Amino acid sequence: MPTVLVHHLTGYWQLLSGPLHRTKTRLLLFFPNTPIRYDRGTGGPVLEGGMQSKLFRLLIKRLAKYVAAGKAVLGVETEAMQRALTNITGVPFQYLPHPVAAPELHAHPSGRGRPLVFGAYGAARFEKGSDILQAAIERHFTDFPQSDSQFRLQWIDDFRDEQGILIGRSKRLQADPRVEYITHYFAEGEYAQRLAATDVMVLPYREPYRYRVSRVAIEALQCGMPTIVTSDTTLAEQAAGFGAGRECSGGDAPSLATAIRSVEQDYCALANASRSRAPAAREHFSVPAFVSLLTANAK
Repeated sequence: MPTVLVHHLTGYWQLLSGPLHRTKTRLLLFFPNTPIRYDRGTGGPVLEGGMQSKLFRLLIKRLAKYVAAGKAVLGVETEAMQRALTNITGVPFQYLPHPVAAPELHAHPSGRGRPLVFGAYGAARFEKGSDILQAAIERHFTDFPQSDSQFRLQWIDDFRDEQGILIGRSKRLQADPRVEYITHYFAEGEYAQRLAATDVMVLPYREPYRYRVSRVAIEALQCGMPTIVTSDTTLAEQAAGFGAGRECSGGDAPSLATAIRSVEQDYCALANASRSRAPAAREHFSVPAFVSLLTANAK
């Protein structure tokens, strides 16, 4: 069952304890989102407060005996989430890699005969660190005014930060010919064209992505594209296993600016390393691999 929400769990528990109890039917419940967050005080994952989290914990406990008996499988799409939920609930969750139809694999240049293109695709959001990225690009151009790197930022709507302050596009960057703001959703085929013209994917996501998946990150890895990602996130874990690039500290514009400069300097080596690992990324996050895991769980 895809996209299981907390209020669905009651129904699935009733099915397993009632109509499905004496059948051979097995349920695979897939949780792309759960009420879990990173706690800075403990340095680990915790369930969020509120009735929803209490209900989630209660119902997962009720499903435990069905998981132990092989009647139910609880699936999540990141290894970080799998570890967190298993530890918090005491009930085993299974990692099922997020399936992505791999984009066309395009060749990266072995040498830099043109400016590098850094991309940040997907609507701008606070949790995606879009404000941090703007500040980092400004700092980079201040420190290295001769840089010819280009930046493509998808920014459809402005957003608010944690204090409620509206964050808009940087006036300085809007006036810089090295920066393009993409203010529309991609038309059919446009995203693939953008990927093919991008050399580095920049994903300075904040703490909500410590346990969550990013489809854009996976597509970059499948393309053999170097990435810049936030340390201690699922994105960093995936990039370490299936790609190459640099990490930055969460919410830290100077750290991100340093990573941008480092990629500029080491791009050729990073591109070669990323491309060599792309086949593994394409296999791991493939639709057939996901189906194979589902089939194995159905036996």
